Amino acid sequence: MATNNLILEQTAFLDGGKMDESGKHTLTKRFIYQIRDNTPEKRKRAIFDLEMLVPAKGSCMSDDARYTLKSANWNCYSWKNDSVKFFIDALYQRASDDEENGKPWNLSPFNFTFDTVEQAIAFRMAYDEDNQRTIPVVNSAGDPIDADTNEIFPQFGFSYYVHNFDASDVFDFSSSVNEKPQTIAGRSYPPGTLLIASISAENLITYEDDGYTPKWKYTQVNLSLRYNPGGWGRKLLDIGNRARFGNSTKSELIYQYYAPIYGESTVEFEEIPTLTNAQGYYSANRDYRAWLAEHDDATGCPAQLPYEFAENIPLTEEGKINTEALYGTIPYPEKEYPEYKAKNWHQLDIPTEIKRRWR
Repeated sequence: MATNNLILEQTAFLDGGKMDESGKHTLTKRFIYQIRDNTPEKRKRAIFDLEMLVPAKGSCMSDDARYTLKSANWNCYSWKNDSVKFFIDALYQRASDDEENGKPWNLSPFNFTFDTVEQAIAFRMAYDEDNQRTIPVVNSAGDPIDADTNEIFPQFGFSYYVHNFDASDVFDFSSSVNEKPQTIAGRSYPPGTLLIASISAENLITYEDDGYTPKWKYTQVNLSLRYNPGGWGRKLLDIGNRARFGNSTKSELIYQYYAPIYGESTVEFEEIPTLTNAQGYYSANRDYRAWLAEHDDATGCPAQLPYEFAENIPLTEEGKINTEALYGTIPYPEKEYPEYKAKNWHQLDIPTEIKRRWR
């Protein structure tokens, strides 16, 4: 490219004061270039090369997206002295002052950032060979393992202007998830998938040309969102050492024992333990002790049925023992709990689309 002969040396603001909403309406930014090859032939086309480097009219200033290019002029510092310095003076106008572009709260979001973050979550379910999340994380004995894992989530942030919003209201939205579907800058997100990782706001005023008469009052919102396609509810295995038995609505400890199989004067014990409540165990133990009393010739039998309290038994939605999950017929059941409050974000008035092309 011809512009390879010009190297950007520095940029500076010539006027305009501070780049805030109470400053001047226009800013002049100077781009200073140095020519590599200053031979007469290369120098003749340097001014044409410089013209190619002028920002496009209406484009956004990289330092502050609130300002767009209004006009520009370019030249050499001194043609007489064969100066190697060339410059572009770009005059930027605050977009909110251009009636054609509308009021500040109608402008597109700016200062977009994109990142990924790690977050520790409970590790309860893992992928099987078919890459389906159906296998519980259990030890060799089949008991769930209490463990955490780090998952990586995309996070993006941006700033925008909103009308009729009090900056103090940001506390109501902190650490909330979208209660309803949300469209942001042209992309749609299902309910419960976006988490507000951080939010801040500042009440602003744009003044008239006199510098002190308020023209518009509005708020700048700085928003950082974390996206989880699976939602932000915490999923945990539905397990416990208490369950409901029969028609009772009260949970009881789960007793675990090996039920006897009676012979004439011998007894065997089932390989798979029976899971019941205290009443069920006492009934089985009473029958066993009665049988034992009637068979003096029975040897090697315990005086009563030994038992243990069960732990980490999968449960049904009714709170009963889930034998299908226990014996591997179906996956371990899960319950999902909201980890963050669900909030209607309508008041935030988040921009749903990019209304103009920024660069």
